[in-house]
Amino acid sequence: MLFEELLNELSPEQAVGQEQEKDNKRPSPLVISIEQETKNNSEFRKVVKTTTNSQIILMSVDPGNELGHEVHHDADQFFRIESGLCVFEFGKNKDTVVEVREGEAVLVPAGLWHNVYVPGNANEPCKFYTIYSPPTHKTIKINNKEIDIDDHNKE
Repeated sequence: MLFEELLNELSPEQAVGQEQEKDNKRPSPLVISIEQETKNNSEFRKVVKTTTNSQIILMSVDPGNELGHEVHHDADQFFRIESGLCVFEFGKNKDTVVEVREGEAVLVPAGLWHNVYVPGNANEPCKFYTIYSPPTHKTIKINNKEIDIDDHNKE
C-alpha cells in the first residue's frame, strides 16, 4: 500500500488528529519495558517512538533474512540484541563480519556501510531494537500507532 493510499484510509477525525499532533509542540516521554516489548514483537519493523532527534524501532528478523546493505550519512544507529543472534557486516565491501548475540550491542556511526542478517540455520528470529539519531524512517501516526511510511511505499 502506498503512503497516499494509507492517508486516504484515514477517517476525517483521524486526519484532524494528525494536524493536531503536528501543531502540539510539547514532547511526550516514552516509558516502556524495552526488553519485554522487543522480545514480544513479531513484526519485521515496528516504530515505537519518533522525536525530533531520535527514533526507536523494534525488529524481528527471521532466519535467512537481512536488513539490506545500507549507509546512513547523517545518522548514528544503535542496536541492542534481546534474543537470538545475528551477523553484522561492516564496510562498503562487507570486509568486517561480526556475530552478535543476546545481550550485546552495536553502535554504527554515520557514514559506515552495514548490513544485518540472521543465518539461515539459526533456531529462532533475532529480536532487537535500534535507535537512530536523528530519525531516518518517515512515519505517520494513525490511531496512536506510528506507521513506517517507507514500508508502505515499497509495496
